[in-house]
Amino acid sequence: TTNDYWYDNVEPSGRRFWKEVAWANVERTLVEVMLLAREQLLHVDHKIKQAGLRYKRVVFLSPDLVLDERGRAFLVEINTNGYMIGNLHKDFFPMERQQNAVPSFVGATGYPLQPHYKAELA
Repeated sequence: TTNDYWYDNVEPSGRRFWKEVAWANVERTLVEVMLLAREQLLHVDHKIKQAGLRYKRVVFLSPDLVLDERGRAFLVEINTNGYMIGNLHKDFFPMERQQNAVPSFVGATGYPLQPHYKAELA
């Protein structure tokens, strides 16, 4: 959250603890999991390429974490394409436009504007 009220009304309180300690531990925990999964994902990616297929894959990860009083992050589970907010809670989390934009950002839409910049890639 970016709301100062939140930082002052949770325990432990304070923006510094949550930004510098807790969040750093969340990032470290998630990066560790991604690194552990990397080899398996690359194996599947190589099989797809060997089959002559060319497409982009996108997955939204929804991690569930528990933080202790020292700010240590413990991963409970990661859901794939988990809690996709869409319009369900749009008053609180207006994320539908961002979620819809992701495939275009990663090229899953086939790079429809490629003719405009293809020459510069060469």
